Amino acid sequence: MRGNEFFEIAKHLLGNPPARWQEAAERTAASRIYYAAFIYSRDLMETWGCSFTENAVHTQVAEGLKASRELELVRIGKKISELHDERKRADYQTKAPEGFDFARLEALYEDVVRELQNRWAHLGEHARQAAMREIRARIASYQS
Repeated sequence: MRGNEFFEIAKHLLGNPPARWQEAAERTAASRIYYAAFIYSRDLMETWGCSFTENAVHTQVAEGLKASRELELVRIGKKISELHDERKRADYQTKAPEGFDFARLEALYEDVVRELQNRWAHLGEHARQAAMREIRARIASYQS
């Protein structure tokens, strides 16, 4: 399963929601957009040599990136956290219906995917090694 498949299903839900399930479709789409960005990021970080614990993986992905001295990786971690907050709002705050800014959520997802791959590819070897030490150290701090 690839993260972009969650993004595609979110777009489908937004484009074809059954009228009686409009709110449920929107909440589900918001949740799936987060998972699309999360899975993409987690899988890419695993190719960098990161490993995650099952009970902390969501925190480890975002916080690992935010621990880097590479400003762009920090920004990406913040975007993942922002999407995670929206996912929690969509899934848990169901008493008072609130709309979601899907243009913003989609832009955050697209930024995460594009910027994460591009930034890593453009880091020099020394900067990449330093970033990995910082990211792994933060991930390890959430493994206990």
